[in-house]
Amino acid sequence: MDTNDRAAASAKGAVSGRHTLGSLPESQEPLDPAALPSLPPIPPDDNLTDGAEPSHTIYAADWYAARERVDGASPGTRPLLVSLLDVVEAGWLAVRELQHWYDANSARARQDDAYGHLLAFVDGDVVDLYREVARGVAELVPGWAGWESDADPDDVAGDVITFVRYLAVLNLAVQVAEVPESFAVLVASVEARLHGWGTGAAALITKVADRIWRT
Repeated sequence: MDTNDRAAASAKGAVSGRHTLGSLPESQEPLDPAALPSLPPIPPDDNLTDGAEPSHTIYAADWYAARERVDGASPGTRPLLVSLLDVVEAGWLAVRELQHWYDANSARARQDDAYGHLLAFVDGDVVDLYREVARGVAELVPGWAGWESDADPDDVAGDVITFVRYLAVLNLAVQVAEVPESFAVLVASVEARLHGWGTGAAALITKVADRIWRT
């Protein structure tokens, strides 16, 4: 399977749409670094960046493929798509800290108490939904088989709104539950850093939709 086929298969198999609470994070196919030598080499464990990434990341084959495809977008849509990809990556710098916390405390997540449930919520819902947003955004970039029928800006915008709600719920929960203070501080910090992120991302998605689908 060549690079284009891998990218198309990855995008075709990506799941965008309303997130189901408690769903398991989906695996993402690693990209062959030889196909795109300008990208960082892929370390072990499906970690596609420089080692700063947690166990689950937005950086997978479909994301790298979207970054390559965006160069071929029309001059009128390319800046909007690049800005949208950039916004998702900027938000991920905050969100990934939650996944790092989960990775360091994954055994604790199996305990049947408030802290364990909130850790599981971080991994299986909050971070997983952000990764679904990233997959959906990657699908908005034209140039893959099925784009015309499967790319859905309204669905991605809905996931953005839901993610913001999940993060707000998590922040409210850690303020009253029996959890380590440092965990509560981290969650509050992540939500503060993402203040306004959802509004900006949703606005960009609307602009992309107006430019590509509604003209």
